Amino acid sequence: MTAGSGIIHQEMPKGDEKGYMGGFQLWANLPASHKMMEPRYRGLTKDEIPEVSTGGGVTVRVISGEVKARRDP
Repeated sequence: MTAGSGIIHQEMPKGDEKGYMGGFQLWANLPASHKMMEPRYRGLTKDEIPEVSTGGGVTVRVISGEVKARRDP
């Protein structure tokens, strides 16, 4: 989600019966020239996030940037 101009964002997450929740958010500060841009939202499913095997049994999901020439969605 890019808040841009005029969006107020509030969440009230609820966990399971033990209070555990899955998921995460990345927050980034926009440059001044983008602070008042149109708000937008983009959701991603697990299948839309590229995976890269880095060897030794390690698999990385690329949600931002690039790993072994695989870029974020």
